[in-house]
Amino acid sequence: MKSKAYLISPSSHFLKSLANFLRSEINLRHPEATKHWVIFSTKRAALFFKYYLLQKEKGHSFFLPKILSWEEFLKELYLQITPAPRLFLPEGGKILIFLQTLPSIGIHWEEPEKLLFWGARFLEVFEEFEKEGKIPQDLLYPPETLPEQAKYLFERLSKSYKAYKEHLKRLGISFPSEILSNLRENLSPERIPLNLIKGLYFAGFVALREGERAFLREIMKYFEEKDLPLLFFFEDNPNSPHPLIKKTLNDLALTYAGLPRFYLEQEEREPKVFLFSFPEQESEMQKLREHFEGYQI
Repeated sequence: MKSKAYLISPSSHFLKSLANFLRSEINLRHPEATKHWVIFSTKRAALFFKYYLLQKEKGHSFFLPKILSWEEFLKELYLQITPAPRLFLPEGGKILIFLQTLPSIGIHWEEPEKLLFWGARFLEVFEEFEKEGKIPQDLLYPPETLPEQAKYLFERLSKSYKAYKEHLKRLGISFPSEILSNLRENLSPERIPLNLIKGLYFAGFVALREGERAFLREIMKYFEEKDLPLLFFFEDNPNSPHPLIKKTLNDLALTYAGLPRFYLEQEEREPKVFLFSFPEQESEMQKLREHFEGYQI
């Protein structure tokens, strides 16, 4: 089954229209419904979608699909496909792990606390490179205006990154922001838990980074080979998609169509006018002058 995308018109309620479609796509009366995973870009959208789906099935017994945010999906899949999952620590611990690796690449400082600021900045650089699926390279000629600690790290950027990743591997730990790169390292056709996933539905994913695109393309390939549904949903005009959405469709080689009209749900709204009062500087100063009239200062 070829992966494809549906565009839901902005004049319709995106989540309610999506719920209408998936209720027809997935048999919610069958236990297999729990093996259909619906993935949203944010946890908030996932919670609202679950609420709307529950409202539509109110008074009926049914099996709920697995509804996850992107971060929850990555973590769940990582735990399923990795033989020995790493322990995930809070993001705040990254800087301490990074500082531990510096002596192994010849960086010794009598006052390591001076490296805290630049170490945190370099970890942000590492994270951006990982999202693009790349390894940072050394900067041979860092700007002269940088402090010596920063220049020294820039000149050894690639070495410090590799040392940091190796140290994490030795310790058997990782952090939530690195889960995508860890997942891609362990991703293979035989490890995809197709016994637990019978369909994937992604809603609201636009302007993907290279690492995310590569990961999704791999997943799409496996699902197409097994003839399992994998669909994407976007909120946009099907007749003239926004350039960012069009780029996402092209990046993932997705064909698209408008969601059929009988799934679209529109809310009837009466026109409303809201009036708010708020302070305005000139009138407040005038009131202040009036208040102090007659006072001797």
